[in-house]
Amino acid sequence: MIQQFYSDGGPLMKPLLLASVVALAIILERAWYWIRFFRRRDPALRKELTNLYLHAERIRRSRDEIAMILAVFVRNPADSMGSMLKAEAVVRDSRRHLGILNLIASISTSMGLLGTVIGVSLAFKSLSLHDATKLAEALSIALNTTMFGLVIFIPSYMALSFYSHLSSNIVLEIEEAMENIRSTAKERQERVNR
Repeated sequence: MIQQFYSDGGPLMKPLLLASVVALAIILERAWYWIRFFRRRDPALRKELTNLYLHAERIRRSRDEIAMILAVFVRNPADSMGSMLKAEAVVRDSRRHLGILNLIASISTSMGLLGTVIGVSLAFKSLSLHDATKLAEALSIALNTTMFGLVIFIPSYMALSFYSHLSSNIVLEIEEAMENIRSTAKERQERVNR
């Protein structure tokens, strides 16, 4: 059944199959990245750092990337360049391969549409020749490539949107935590100055 679907889809099925394999690999790799990212979270340490408490041993043992950024910032809130560089690296890592996934989502729908155009064109040619077998083959090309393109597009686009949302949340979380650290440090400095 699957092999018949593939062979009836015509010449665009090979690149679509390749795109589906690459998209699936990226989706699974990103899922594994986010599972590991969330398992390493240490909300208690993040809260302590936001309140300017530095526990060197806890920080050394933690694998929470955001906590590491905050620890650098707490040590020197006036110079945020080091923590910003670390934050950019974490965000860049969270967005790895999303551009390729976006490209695959876009190209798969275009290739599906191209398959539809090719199939319909062949169908019209078959109609003019009164060849029912060729007509069925042409319509099969049109429908199979369109369907396969959409089957690739929908999960790719959904995963892209979901992973992009998670990455954007990291940015917001870091910015909010850094702002909280700044305001806590400012409040403490004002109390000391009184």
